[in-house]
Amino acid sequence: MNTLFKSLSIALLSISTMLASMSATAYDPQDRAIIEDKVQLIVDSMERMDFAPIFAMMPSKVYDYFAESTGMSVDDIKQLMMAQSQQVFAGMSEDMVFTYLVDLDNAKVRQSEIGRDYLIIPTKLDMMNDGMGIVMQGNMVAFEDDGKWFLMRIANQQHLDIIADIYPDLYDLELFEATTNVYDPEEMTE
Repeated sequence: MNTLFKSLSIALLSISTMLASMSATAYDPQDRAIIEDKVQLIVDSMERMDFAPIFAMMPSKVYDYFAESTGMSVDDIKQLMMAQSQQVFAGMSEDMVFTYLVDLDNAKVRQSEIGRDYLIIPTKLDMMNDGMGIVMQGNMVAFEDDGKWFLMRIANQQHLDIIADIYPDLYDLELFEATTNVYDPEEMTE
C-alpha cells in the first residue's frame, strides 16, 4: 500500500502540472463545452497512458518557470516530465481502473484583482490498482490568460505557489476541501 500511495502521489504531482489550453476571451456558458472537451482529452490520454497530448497543451510560461527554477532547458524539462509520468504509470498493473470526475456544475466562478476570469472546480479521482483503492477529492483551477483558458489540478500548497509565481493575481484561491482516502475494495463489497 505504501508503494501504491507513493506512486500515486508522484503521478499526481506530475499530472497536476499538466495544463490544457483552450481559446476563449472570457468565461461564459459556451466555454463550458470547451473545458469539458479538454478535460475529456486529458482523461482519454491518461487511459491510454499517452501523455504527449497533455504536455502539448501546457503553456510556455509554465515550461519557462520550471526551466528557470531548475537551470535546465525547456526541452530537457519537457523530456523529464514525460519520462516521469511514463515511469510512474509503468509500475501500475494492467488491471488498474480509475475514474476522474470534474464537477463543473459546482465550480466557483471568480475574477482576480486585475480582472482575470477563473474557476475553482471540485475534482474526484478514484483509482484501484493491485487490490487497493484510493479516492482523492481536490481542485482544478481554470484561468484565462492572453485570450486562452488553462486548466491545472491543484494538489497541494506547492502547486498554489507555482501558480502564484507565474500568475501573481491568483495568489489567494478559495479551494474546496481536499481529501485522500485509501481503501480496500473488497471491504466495500461485503
